[in-house]
Amino acid sequence: MTMDIDIIIDHNQLDYDHFVNYFKEKGFDINRSDLEALDDQLHGSIFEKNTMFRIDLKGVYSKNEQDSIKHALLVNFNDVEVYFDNPNQIIVHKLKFGSEQDLENAFAVYFRSQELINHDLLATFAASLGVAKELEEFLVNAEHYKSEL
Repeated sequence: MTMDIDIIIDHNQLDYDHFVNYFKEKGFDINRSDLEALDDQLHGSIFEKNTMFRIDLKGVYSKNEQDSIKHALLVNFNDVEVYFDNPNQIIVHKLKFGSEQDLENAFAVYFRSQELINHDLLATFAASLGVAKELEEFLVNAEHYKSEL
């Protein structure tokens, strides 16, 4: 569904040179300036050579990123423990950005993560990001799509 992974990283504790060298060894196109953008509360991108895949990095700049970390889910992925954003957070972030692709992704996350969906948490996250009305519309449409399946 997507060609990127978004990662929230505590850049203040990151050894930029080590990080850059590690990803270069793994076949990614990255420069120190990609990470230095985090110092200005921007995002940086790392591109896998010869593909369209990229890793988008952002720092912990606000309560929003702090909440994402607080509610993250620890998952064993290929024998590595990794924290993944809570599906409730993902859906609300997708609603906030609001592109057609974001909405498609939000529906995919919603339907694939039914056992993890917490409607109270969704409403709380949506209110905090100012997208309560968008969530209400999204849930009506989700019920409509579900009834068609």
